[in-house]
Amino acid sequence: MLAKRKLNKLLIYSISIPTSIAVITGATVGGYFLSYKSNPFLNYSKAPINSSIESYQAVYYSYLINDANLIVLPGFSLAESMTASLLDPKYNDAAFLLLDSEYDGPATAQVASANFRSDQGSFATGVAIAMYLNEYSKYFLDDEKLTWGTYGGMPISSVSSFMVGIQLGIAWFNSTIAGKDKPGTTEKFLSVDQITLGNNPGDNYSYGFGPNDADGLIDKFLQTNIDCLVPVSGPQALTAANKVVAKNKKTIIIGVDSAVEEDKVIQTKKLPGGSGQPEFNQVVPFSSLKNIGLMTYEILNNLQKGISYNSSVNNIGGLGYQSLGTIDNDCVGVSGIGQEFFLQAMKIALNKDIADYQAATKELENIEIFKKLNKEGYRNFVVLPNSKEGETINIDTYEKESPKITNDWQTYIPLPETGQVLKEMPEQLPNNLTNNFTQSDWDYKRNTPKRVEHLLDPKTSGFDNRIKITLSTPTSVLLDASFSQSCYDGMAAFYNKNNVSLPFTNSTQSLIDLIKKIGTVKYNNKEEGL
Repeated sequence: MLAKRKLNKLLIYSISIPTSIAVITGATVGGYFLSYKSNPFLNYSKAPINSSIESYQAVYYSYLINDANLIVLPGFSLAESMTASLLDPKYNDAAFLLLDSEYDGPATAQVASANFRSDQGSFATGVAIAMYLNEYSKYFLDDEKLTWGTYGGMPISSVSSFMVGIQLGIAWFNSTIAGKDKPGTTEKFLSVDQITLGNNPGDNYSYGFGPNDADGLIDKFLQTNIDCLVPVSGPQALTAANKVVAKNKKTIIIGVDSAVEEDKVIQTKKLPGGSGQPEFNQVVPFSSLKNIGLMTYEILNNLQKGISYNSSVNNIGGLGYQSLGTIDNDCVGVSGIGQEFFLQAMKIALNKDIADYQAATKELENIEIFKKLNKEGYRNFVVLPNSKEGETINIDTYEKESPKITNDWQTYIPLPETGQVLKEMPEQLPNNLTNNFTQSDWDYKRNTPKRVEHLLDPKTSGFDNRIKITLSTPTSVLLDASFSQSCYDGMAAFYNKNNVSLPFTNSTQSLIDLIKKIGTVKYNNKEEGL
């Protein structure tokens, strides 16, 4: 249906490549030095030349005229341009995978979207943080107490959910494990006190995600000799790690979204020496995961199988479905060595033998304070009092009594508990939005799942060129050790399963190992293929 226009192809390509590439010979990105001519990843993503809707659409159209029909969008900032494209018949052949955002618009058969219950994964991360600080308490106890703190880039649900989860995870550790005997020692587990920058929750946000937007906040936290800081603010984890090293502080930084500790630059940031120093002495030991890569991989698998609308597997569907990443489907959780510390804590708290990390996460559903994450009203980050050993914080009381952020940035939205079927269109659209389309247009759009299923058949010509990623800003890069790179890892793992080789990042193999471990790739009821 999509006519190829050679002139347009040349024009679109000329405006969709980031202009900065033309004036550099190479750059260090995500721990790699990449020259423009030798960058093996250039074929898989593009950034818009500016932030206008038209610029994003130029990228989408450049993909379509080259038979790349499935466009992966890492982040909520791409939703507006995607929606505008769905209202233009020129994009009838496109299918979009919108990640970390809820979609509520037209042409739902062309959209597979996904959100994440980051609060569930960060609850487990909070437990792991408290256990880690206790394991190495001799190193961190210079000021005779264990402390932690967090701040966010913006007071929005996707940020505050991380902060709340970690806060409640540590509160649970304090009330359940602190005060108990440490196995094999004469010591007891210590509670971990939270440090906040003022009693107003709004004081704990930087109001920006730029690398230097939180310089003042980070400095204030480090002045307190804090033991653990969790910046829920993208690239500011590296900024914080740099400051820890420069100021020679005994402070660990916990990453969010991706396994930040796997980044090659981050791996060079080491804690200062001292008695009882952690064996794994990176400034960033582990992260609270929003596993965009696994979600990307799972949805691509579902699209290949023709799963759409009402069909889903463990809250992950395909086109026409709002998937949900939860701790049960491994799309949120703790990375790396954090899993072992979480497992140790759960064994001690519940006084039972638990086989592994996955089994430990299943135990969370029986914990009362964890259940509160599933109730409306527990997304707001509030300043809780530090609990004493063995004392249970009455979360209900403090949620009601604590001051809330009342500025214009407050956009808290209760997160869903399950995946959702997207609403049918165009019947619910105002008439003025449907005038561009004939009935045959809408019928064609609704048939997108079947077309995509066919296009993702490895036997189909052009299969290895079918999926592309649109970067979220003009300055974004694919190897960002965050959302974009995670999307690519999911795409690379999907192609790898289908015997098509894409270049690996420094985190692709870790995703493939996870896929093997949780057994999502099965042939004839046995695990193989990756």
